Amino acid sequence: MISRRHLTIEMEDEVTLLTDYSTNGIYLRRAGRYSRRSPDQTSQQHRLEGDETVVLGLDLSANDPAALAQAGRHQLLIVRPGARGFGA
Repeated sequence: MISRRHLTIEMEDEVTLLTDYSTNGIYLRRAGRYSRRSPDQTSQQHRLEGDETVVLGLDLSANDPAALAQAGRHQLLIVRPGARGFGA
């Protein structure tokens, strides 16, 4: 599930900072990890140093067919100009 204010994206120099405000978490495809803030946190920050595909509100690490089917509608691609990876 995607929240109304799920995350913010800040690009500074060579680093992209994602701040996740949701209780549903995010899955970072290139990193291959799901992250969800704990109930006592108001946000969780992630530091990216390259391009990344972020899936909002779904945990794809368990290879659940239902989650995988929804992933295309829940994802966004973050491409840094001049970064190595997707945009290179």
